[in-house]
Amino acid sequence: MFGMFSIDAAEGMLNQKNQNDTRRVEIAKAFEQYRRDNPYATALDLQNFTDSFVGSDFYLRPGNATGQALQNIADTNEENRLIADRKKKLEALNQEQGFVQQVDDFFVNRFKASGDSEGALRETQELFGSNLPGDPSMDSQIKKVLDSLSKRADSLANNTVYQLLGENQEMIKNFVEQGMDQSTLQKSLPAGLQGQTANSLLDGQIRGYDRGIRDRVFGEAANYLKDDKLRGAVGMNDLSLVREKVGPDFYDRYNKDGELDEYLITMSNAMVQDTWNKEQGAAFKDALEYGDSSTSQRLEAQTMAFAHFAGGDSPKDIAIQGALGTLQAGYVLDPTSIRIVQGILERTTANNSEDILAEIDAALPPGSKVPVSQFKQNQQNSYLSLRGLGGGSPQTFPDYVRMNLGENGAITKQTDSNIDATTPLQIQTTAELYGGTNAFGLPTADAYAQHVRDISVAIRDQQMAFQELEGVRRNISNQSKFLATVKGQDGDPGNQRELEAKASRELDAMQQNIKANIENLGSRQDELRAFQARVSQRNRRFNDKFKDFDGNEIKEAAKAMQKYMDRTGKTDKQNIARQYAAALGVVGGVMVKGRNRNFSRDQLQLAEAILRALP
Repeated sequence: MFGMFSIDAAEGMLNQKNQNDTRRVEIAKAFEQYRRDNPYATALDLQNFTDSFVGSDFYLRPGNATGQALQNIADTNEENRLIADRKKKLEALNQEQGFVQQVDDFFVNRFKASGDSEGALRETQELFGSNLPGDPSMDSQIKKVLDSLSKRADSLANNTVYQLLGENQEMIKNFVEQGMDQSTLQKSLPAGLQGQTANSLLDGQIRGYDRGIRDRVFGEAANYLKDDKLRGAVGMNDLSLVREKVGPDFYDRYNKDGELDEYLITMSNAMVQDTWNKEQGAAFKDALEYGDSSTSQRLEAQTMAFAHFAGGDSPKDIAIQGALGTLQAGYVLDPTSIRIVQGILERTTANNSEDILAEIDAALPPGSKVPVSQFKQNQQNSYLSLRGLGGGSPQTFPDYVRMNLGENGAITKQTDSNIDATTPLQIQTTAELYGGTNAFGLPTADAYAQHVRDISVAIRDQQMAFQELEGVRRNISNQSKFLATVKGQDGDPGNQRELEAKASRELDAMQQNIKANIENLGSRQDELRAFQARVSQRNRRFNDKFKDFDGNEIKEAAKAMQKYMDRTGKTDKQNIARQYAAALGVVGGVMVKGRNRNFSRDQLQLAEAILRALP
């Protein structure tokens, strides 16, 4: 009985196991299917599903639906759910961005076709603003995109204008280069650049290109001023040559209200000023040397003029030497004043230098006695003026000519003054210039030597003056290189050339006068050298056959004799004339007729000649 039970029981248990296994497989399949159908099921969802099949029978529960395995499945599901959600969001975003781009592209295309941003926005809103058939859910998205477009329309239109400006940059540059006005230029461009939106941006770009061309034109024009010929023309207010070089169209376009003319004249002035500054700086050294040398020469001439007053130890001689020392140390006298001072020193009775200096100051005309430092400065300034470099800024060429040439010109006056200063050396006698040097007022060999030396100094001064005029001539021929811009009627090229020719003729005349004066001084100097030689000779003859005394020497003796009689009050002309004949060294001459001394025939004839020459 037990055996039958046991077999039956075993068979029952085996059948039950088979049933459970089959059930378990079915539950496992259902669990897997649930997982596939619910890929994002949580751990609780999976637990509830398996519990609905197996209840409390743990055996029937699938192996992966228990404990940690179930939690792992849930974690994986959660991760997959997050990935799917992100993907959906990205797809939705891409879909929206694609729609935004589509709307933007439509707006941009309509704007490019019309140039009207408001019209393009209106057309875009009308096209995309209706509900899409079968998809009312798009309404909110469309509204959002169109609202955004309304806010961005101006910016989007401006960006499109910038793009079009870049694409048409070369065309715009060429139109501006041709001088096309903005209205015509804008009509020649694509429609997108013809509307109100593009106006300000296009205007800015046109202005930028125009400024670039303007700067180029001004730069080219200024560069042409490096050419001396062109700069010289501008200096005479003639800008036509530069205009041709730059091109009349460009020149006239940027010369509105004379702006380019004024710029070139200003640049020319600046270049001239710079050149003039360099010329003046380089000339300062020469001016200093000229001032030093001319001052030294004048002081040397003064020393020579007063040389015969040196020596002597009487109170008067010492006083004269002291006065001369003061003059020589501190002052330069003009040539005419030297003669005045010589006369004062000959006649003075003062025995102290202060009184003598007071006499000199009272007799000299204003400005004839100049401090050495001031004379040197005047000579330096005179040198710079002769070079066209006087003052603080360039002179115009006509100003230079008017200042230095013509009747009242500084150079003309200086030349005439220098010649006039030599006149006494030529027409006055040695006795008149230097005073009597013997009892009869007749000059000695030393007096004649002084006269000869003074003429040598005068000739040297005249030669220097001649060379200075050569410098003036060079300045006139080169004046356009450093003299300032000339405006008005003086700036006419014809007037300029006429003025240069006139100045050249004046310089020729002045130089001829100087040359003639040098020749006259030389002739007078030869005469004086002859007088000097004769004074040293005695027993000179004067008869019908031999006449060792010429008319000039006789005239000088006659003048001296007249002064002698005026000074002494003596009136015995015949006897005094015989004494002067003896003093001149005539052969057989005696001062007083005595028992053993008679007047020679030569003496008597010379005395008669002197009487006939009395003034």
